[in-house]
Amino acid sequence: MMVQSVDARRLRLLTGALLCSTPYPAAMSKRTPVATLLLGLLAASAQAAPAKVSFDLLRTVQPVHLGSGPLALSADGRRLAVLDLNSTDTRKSSLVVREAQTGRELWRVPAPDSYGERLVFSPDGQTLLHLGQAARAYDAATGKPRWARTEPKTSYTGAIFSSDSSAVYLSSLENWATPHLTRLESTGGAANWQGFAPSASSKDEHPMEGFYSRVTALTLNPAGDLLATGSFGGGLVLRRPDSNGATTILTDPPISKRPTQAALAGKTAHGGQVLGLVFAPDGSLISGANDGTVKRWEVASGRRLALALLPGGVQAMTLLPDAQGLLVTSSMKVVQLRLPDLQEVRRFSGHVGQITSLATSGNTVWTSSQDGTTKRWKLQSGPEEATFGRVKVAAVSPDGQTFALNLGDSTVRLTDAKGNALRTLRGFVSPSKKAWEHIGARSLAFSPDGKTLAGGVVSKFRMTMESYTSDTTGYLWDVKTGQALRALPGLPGEAVTFSPDGEQLLGVSTQDGSVPGYQVRRVSDGAVLAKPCAPFTPDRSNLVGPSCPVERVRGASWVGQRVRVLSMPGDAGRPATSVKDAVTGKVLTSLGKLWQNGPAMGISPDGTRVVSLARNGLRVWSGGGQLLKTWPDILDALPYNNGPLLFSPDGQRFTYPDQTLNPPKLHSALTGEVLGTLNQKTSALGFVQRGQALVTLSPDRGVQLWRIRAAK
Repeated sequence: MMVQSVDARRLRLLTGALLCSTPYPAAMSKRTPVATLLLGLLAASAQAAPAKVSFDLLRTVQPVHLGSGPLALSADGRRLAVLDLNSTDTRKSSLVVREAQTGRELWRVPAPDSYGERLVFSPDGQTLLHLGQAARAYDAATGKPRWARTEPKTSYTGAIFSSDSSAVYLSSLENWATPHLTRLESTGGAANWQGFAPSASSKDEHPMEGFYSRVTALTLNPAGDLLATGSFGGGLVLRRPDSNGATTILTDPPISKRPTQAALAGKTAHGGQVLGLVFAPDGSLISGANDGTVKRWEVASGRRLALALLPGGVQAMTLLPDAQGLLVTSSMKVVQLRLPDLQEVRRFSGHVGQITSLATSGNTVWTSSQDGTTKRWKLQSGPEEATFGRVKVAAVSPDGQTFALNLGDSTVRLTDAKGNALRTLRGFVSPSKKAWEHIGARSLAFSPDGKTLAGGVVSKFRMTMESYTSDTTGYLWDVKTGQALRALPGLPGEAVTFSPDGEQLLGVSTQDGSVPGYQVRRVSDGAVLAKPCAPFTPDRSNLVGPSCPVERVRGASWVGQRVRVLSMPGDAGRPATSVKDAVTGKVLTSLGKLWQNGPAMGISPDGTRVVSLARNGLRVWSGGGQLLKTWPDILDALPYNNGPLLFSPDGQRFTYPDQTLNPPKLHSALTGEVLGTLNQKTSALGFVQRGQALVTLSPDRGVQLWRIRAAK
């Protein structure tokens, strides 16, 4: 839509009158200077700035978010406590208690600077204990504080209530050196027993020092007369609190590949940090450690009775009711072990980050993970019953009626425009199995007919201060049935888009590492149709000669049914940027030298405009490489984080995502001029409904659909 000013209308009328007053052949073949000037002005007015726009909110789809930190469940399963950690501003973190079945918030209190915390309910469900840099007890029903221990430079590492909820045992570490083990009255917080108080002058002789003293897990037998503690160094100690603190140390030869020196010396029960402890119904003790071992012990003799090996280590454990065995979290999975032999019964998979806490009540299991999600499972069925969290990656179908949401786990949730669940797509996982690698990027995209959903995942690893891509894969699902159609190993997954006819899929990666900058696949059979000859790697190990130069891909776009690639040579300085045909590799045009640390770039669907966004401004070129306009005040403050540039289907407008959540801007592709700004802290995802609506995503507001209309 073009809007002309009153002066432009007058100019059109004046020029028309002038031309009408001159015979047609003369007007066309021999124009007067005035006519020529007016025609030039008329041509300029025909390319007047597109209309300014504004935005109307049409839809919001925001899944329920319970919290992103550790959790605890009351024994009756009615209350769920979760730490809602704020990763950008820890002062805004909070402790939230909800109804477990409905998610309704019951109360909330501030929990500033929370990190590595623990939550524990008393067996009667009346008291909730929050451990971290302080130990705070709350009335579980109202959130009213009961007592707090806030000794300076002290961290609280574990807690266990007595079976009648009258007492609680706390483990803590003062100044990262001096351990404490204390029993308190649970409602008032008065201390009435000290487990040990090591002497600084006898560190080498005291049995509770070193690998025994830094308590990381503790449990109490049902009778309340035997306390077991596990330590950072793998030590396992039994104490009888009411018998003058008598202790028994359990030891076992190390099994792990990299045991501690104490384990090699035969002084510990595990070769790593003990993170799980429970007493079994038969009175035996079960312990788990991050060395990947779970052990069952006979308390009277200290003899090991059973052993289970879990390569992912142990982070938490809990007993199941009705002699169903034991649940153990191991890396990203929950493993059910049978008692008494600790044989594996089943595994629960769905998280893609290490599970940080585990809680059960009856047949219901709750987990929270470093992937930012909280899951509720049914013990007998296995697959998660519900997933809670903030949307990390999303896509909306071209008609704006179907939303695809990933909350950070291994699933994609399809909903309608009102947020009602349609189906769950599974298997959205990282291609890498290496423990030191992590998910570096994800993307989702619908096909033009909305029948197929594509997803991409990129794995990365960290080298000193930088991260580099290591592996990648793509996925295709049938939207109607939820069936996985195929995996596409090697497809760059930072951004995926379908060709206009839906028969090809483009994957792009602009990050340094082993993943290629782009690849084009045929949707029907996954065949590779185009790819670069070599990705860019920091050590330049893939430099194979002038016939296959190393390049950094800064963007790739569909122009018709062909892909055009924007790339730079993999050299230092300010190399020239070129536009190439992805299939033939032919250079179509050169844009000159640009900044190496960026920019984010894109090409309009008709190929008539090229746009770059870098720290030196926004630039607009013609399809032939002529620089048309520079906007030095429109900056990409975080190169590599913003992008790709997103064009409307008609190529008349563009926008771009922004991880810093600056209000999205809609630009004219003709000049780069800002047409409108959406006054929300959110990030643009793309256009739907034939370019008449904009999709945005933010952690607090979820996925939103905005109608684009002419500003009043």
